[in-house]
Amino acid sequence: MFKNTILLFFVIYAQGEKLVCQRYNPSADYSLQENNSVSIGLQKCNACLNIAVIGAGVSGLVTAVEMSMSGHKVTIFEASDRIGGRVNTYRSKDGKFLTELGAMRFPLDHHTMLKTYLSKRYKIPIEPFIEEDPNTIMYINDILTTSGQAQRNPNIFEYNVKPSEKGKTPTELWDKATKPIVDMIQNHGYPSAVEKWGSYSVEQYLVESGLSRDAINYISLTQDIETLLYTSVI
Repeated sequence: MFKNTILLFFVIYAQGEKLVCQRYNPSADYSLQENNSVSIGLQKCNACLNIAVIGAGVSGLVTAVEMSMSGHKVTIFEASDRIGGRVNTYRSKDGKFLTELGAMRFPLDHHTMLKTYLSKRYKIPIEPFIEEDPNTIMYINDILTTSGQAQRNPNIFEYNVKPSEKGKTPTELWDKATKPIVDMIQNHGYPSAVEKWGSYSVEQYLVESGLSRDAINYISLTQDIETLLYTSVI
């Protein structure tokens, strides 16, 4: 799909008192393949420039670091009052606590360049991202338990659900309710599903599917879709 694709860069640099924006061909100074720049960095520039990087998100910061280390003079422009973009790491004032308020995780299996940066270039220890843990604490309806226990006993939170909904996990309730949508897409295509349910919110669809109010609450709380109930079901 990407055979013979050309990657274009645009560079802003100072020429006297003027700012010049021109298309930049990296192969003039660098060969990414030959130099393996992700692992060892860019080679020193032959004709170093004054370069403006617009945006201090992750991409902008990495670009600025790479270009400055290769010899260019780099200025970063950022509209907000902080750097990092989507990554927003919070450090407590006493320095004891560290948490991430922005990006959830780094999907390194798909972003091999980032994986090389972290593990090979900078040798930063990487902790695995745990999506599910049977020991996760759950506290609903004044009942304290773990996700593993809730999975084994779906009635543990004492929701006032219909007899037909008792003993079913949130995933089972969701899968049964949304099966008509899945079947429609598989048998007739996505446009047909949009035509039929495109105006439905998640909550409206679940109500009309016949789920009880408590079953919907059970699903939304445990599957973390409370804030998505008013978005489109398709």
